[in-house]
Amino acid sequence: MPITPVQYGGHLTIAEVIDEIDRNLGSRGSTDDPGYTRIRRHIDLAMTRIAREDDWVDLQREVAVTTAFTGVPATDAVFNPHALILTAASHDVRLIYSMCIIEGESTDHKLIQLMPRQWDLMFPDPTSGYSVAGSLAEITHYVMWDKLKVQLYRVPGAAVPLRIRYGIWPRAIYGIDGTSNLDLENKDELVIVLATHNLFQSLGMREDAKQYFAIYNDLLDRAKKDNSLNPDASRVPVRLSEAGNSSPGNYWSDPFTKEMP
Repeated sequence: MPITPVQYGGHLTIAEVIDEIDRNLGSRGSTDDPGYTRIRRHIDLAMTRIAREDDWVDLQREVAVTTAFTGVPATDAVFNPHALILTAASHDVRLIYSMCIIEGESTDHKLIQLMPRQWDLMFPDPTSGYSVAGSLAEITHYVMWDKLKVQLYRVPGAAVPLRIRYGIWPRAIYGIDGTSNLDLENKDELVIVLATHNLFQSLGMREDAKQYFAIYNDLLDRAKKDNSLNPDASRVPVRLSEAGNSSPGNYWSDPFTKEMP
């Protein structure tokens, strides 16, 4: 079932975040950094670092897309999820969480992700993965060779409607109106403190930088505890047989299969 989109954001505007950082630095931005170029740059760097710190629920998104269809199995077996998401939602994708094939308005079936090594063991001959599906229901697995290439099993016999859950990188604030908010929800203080630390560090003011980094670590720990309430943060490994689909190929060559089906 589709998830109703939620618009996340901070409480402070970008202009207010810049002002707080400038005040931490002694209000020298207007003379030493006209246009607050360095402050803006370090806000972007801080948001990128914070995004890497945890799997934040406020950076998770969902979008419906459709793959292209050419009728050539080797071509239709693969697609670029980042390009599809960028076209549909204008997001810079950080992680793909899951993919579901949309079979109706209220019916999806979730695809099982295989690791590249598993895929190679199941399909030692690359062309053996090009068996064309007779229906959407026969498409059951996928592998991510890299962030720009996903391969499906079986090969679609038509364009495939997908619902993709994914994580994004926060938007850079260059070119964004100062009255807008940051993409990170209720993490304005984290961004302000980390950007201040980075700027003090760049100025050689080590003691001031150290003080702000200690504050950042404390705020980060608190934010992670809040984020741990997100059910997606706790994951239990699921064997392919338990997921409702048997793995294709020879089960005895799969190191993740412990017994005969």
